[in-house]
Amino acid sequence: MKRTIELVGWAMLLGIGGCATDIVGYRAPLHADDAAVAPVDVGTPTTDTPPASDVPVAADVPPVDVPPPPPCVSGVRWTMENEGDPAMNPGQACVACHVRMRSDGPRLIGGTVYDQPMQIDDCNGVRGTGTAYVEATDATGRTFRMGINAAGNFFYDQRAAVVMPLHGIAVVAPSGQRNAMDSAAPHGDCNACHTLAGTTTVAGGDPAPGRILLIP
Repeated sequence: MKRTIELVGWAMLLGIGGCATDIVGYRAPLHADDAAVAPVDVGTPTTDTPPASDVPVAADVPPVDVPPPPPCVSGVRWTMENEGDPAMNPGQACVACHVRMRSDGPRLIGGTVYDQPMQIDDCNGVRGTGTAYVEATDATGRTFRMGINAAGNFFYDQRAAVVMPLHGIAVVAPSGQRNAMDSAAPHGDCNACHTLAGTTTVAGGDPAPGRILLIP
């Protein structure tokens, strides 16, 4: 009787153990019948994307032709307005401004020398090295030189009289190469004519060919 009870007890324990193994995910070996069952290919999940022919196509809109902004090759711009500095307002008509404002500064001759044409106002020009200069001769035959500063500006502000027009105007590079003006200048406000695209402040005069360049 006792042995029977023990056998029954072991059977119950084994049965409980089997249930516990099944609960934690026990996988029974495949039966022979399972080997004959072919796997089912469920395929790739589909979406509701319509055929290409049904996809709306944006209307052809012609590109807007926006011209690029005028360049500033030096990458340095004057931003301090009229601060009374020799590097101020490169590219602008400095003589006319100083005369109008009755301020100190060049009231006789002044301008800006650039490396490249089509440079915007207040963009620094050639960085003067001390060996580049602008040369001019006035109507009396007196020749003088004007140094080019770090902003590309040059000016003549001595109180000695300068008799217009100016002749023989040339920008002389450190190498000695000269970019000479092929006509006389009726006044000394060089940037008034040598604007971004070239203009003239003289009635009936030919427009200046853009900016004053160090090398043509």
